[in-house]
Amino acid sequence: MMLPVQHLCTPNACRNENKTNLSNIMEGDISIGKKAPKDYFSVALTQCGQETAESGSILNEKDLRANLAINCIPEDIFEMDYTRYDEFLEKRRSLMAQKIRKYYENL
Repeated sequence: MMLPVQHLCTPNACRNENKTNLSNIMEGDISIGKKAPKDYFSVALTQCGQETAESGSILNEKDLRANLAINCIPEDIFEMDYTRYDEFLEKRRSLMAQKIRKYYENL
């Protein structure tokens, strides 16, 4: 999960449209908790080049960025929090559409 429910629905941040969008989201990694993507993705980026992983299992920046691309996650996820949720959704939809278009064109 890119933007945890607990992060999106803090007392000052939860909007009705977020609640609607969240109705189909399952809870993600418990270690993420209420952290913003910019916080936990920064940990993932920082751990690249180290021997152990604190978040996830990727220890190489090239692999991390490839994983983001494969999963249609915007590159600027490293700076995102709940205030950019709508932007995240818009960018991810666009990346997913590009991926589907590319697949379709290669049939």
